[in-house]
Amino acid sequence: VFADAAFRGLWRRTDELAEGKRGYLWGPADAAKTVVAREPYADAPGGSRLVEYFDKTRMERTNPAASRASAAFVTNGLLAKELITGKLQLGNTKFEERQPAAITIALEIIVMEEYLAKVGILRVLQERTTDVFKSISDIF
Repeated sequence: VFADAAFRGLWRRTDELAEGKRGYLWGPADAAKTVVAREPYADAPGGSRLVEYFDKTRMERTNPAASRASAAFVTNGLLAKELITGKLQLGNTKFEERQPAAITIALEIIVMEEYLAKVGILRVLQERTTDVFKSISDIF
């Protein structure tokens, strides 16, 4: 299922413990649903990077020569941002304009609201935003 041992390590630290207990950060480790690819990325060695798509997001390994001990060796792709804005990131500063996705993006609303209430942000967001789905692209 995992294209790189670092992907597996990150998933195990975050989602393996979640199975059946809470929502996933990445998504379940399901070989039938996980997609592994090399995608163009101008600032990666050879012009492409290794990515692995899960149910909720993707992991990226942009520089295979970087230190595996670094927290930035595997990064979380900005998949939701790309879907909402239509700006596909093809390098550190290179983007391709596309149509925003014509799909509904599901959020774990209850968990998000509980977290935002705990950190004192929910009230502020409610005051500033009357229509979350209208304003969500402004967040990005």
